[in-house]
Amino acid sequence: MLASGSAIDLSSVPLEQPVGEQNVSGSDESYLEFHQPGETISRADVIPDNMFPNPEEIATNDEWIEQLEQALMGTKPEEREAFVLYAIEGFTIKEIAEITLTPAEQVRKNILAARNHLMKKLPPTNSLKQKLLQHSFVA
Repeated sequence: MLASGSAIDLSSVPLEQPVGEQNVSGSDESYLEFHQPGETISRADVIPDNMFPNPEEIATNDEWIEQLEQALMGTKPEEREAFVLYAIEGFTIKEIAEITLTPAEQVRKNILAARNHLMKKLPPTNSLKQKLLQHSFVA
């Protein structure tokens, strides 16, 4: 009635009686099964998922990838590809040879060439350099 613009005397509207039809089709049961009224979530209620990195680890990873891209500039594309697949992605030399259709010995040479390039480009105290050299050692 208010929406229609007709004048109503609000002093005579009884607040104890429902004005319209109640919405009884919905239920809060599924929500209240897990959440109680007035319930708050505390830090102890949250279980951390260690499979996903935290924002600090993501930022560090992004920074390392940028440093790696800069450091590998000047190497051949096949050397970069082999190095990234081996040292970063964790593929074996045999798997890289199959992926790139390159002989395994050439893959090994490409990884070593990129590794040697990184040794010259990155400063000795760089933590990325230390990790990459550790993960890129080819027997």
